Amino acid sequence: TGISKIAGAVIRETTCITSLDIMGKKAGDGEVRIYHMPGSYEGFEEDGSGWELVFDEKIAVEKGTSTTVEFDPVCVLSGDYVEAHRQYSQQV
Repeated sequence: TGISKIAGAVIRETTCITSLDIMGKKAGDGEVRIYHMPGSYEGFEEDGSGWELVFDEKIAVEKGTSTTVEFDPVCVLSGDYVEAHRQYSQQV
């Protein structure tokens, strides 16, 4: 189990995210859950309140190949700071 920061940025224009690509480290099936939370995650690392689940499915991936997961739009307003993190129990 682990958590790692992938990226952080200030948004220039209102942006809506409708999909993410998952890159497989090995072939197999894995649970993918994507959450969204406005504002900072700090203080909510162990607390689910405030998080919105936007994707929760088992997907099949191939080693070294990206698999796109699609979900309802998650919009971030111009000027907001966003971070992307990855938490995993096993790498797929």
